[in-house]
Amino acid sequence: MGGSITHLKVPIDQERRSACLGPEGSVAHVTRVLSMISGRWKLPILFRLFAEPTMRTSRLLRDIPGLSQKVSHST
Repeated sequence: MGGSITHLKVPIDQERRSACLGPEGSVAHVTRVLSMISGRWKLPILFRLFAEPTMRTSRLLRDIPGLSQKVSHST
């Protein structure tokens, strides 16, 4: 395996650590994004639309089993 870094560590010094973990730090931004995309249907819909950005709702309903028209309009 190569020596590439796949993640970054939280900084040790207090000044940079508070910038990362504070209310406007990267942890807060990631938490906010995860709360926006949580839910039963949001990720399957997003992945399907990422694969094919222009898609009719009827095709989306056919492609994702269990998805109803009411759910697809509320997400």
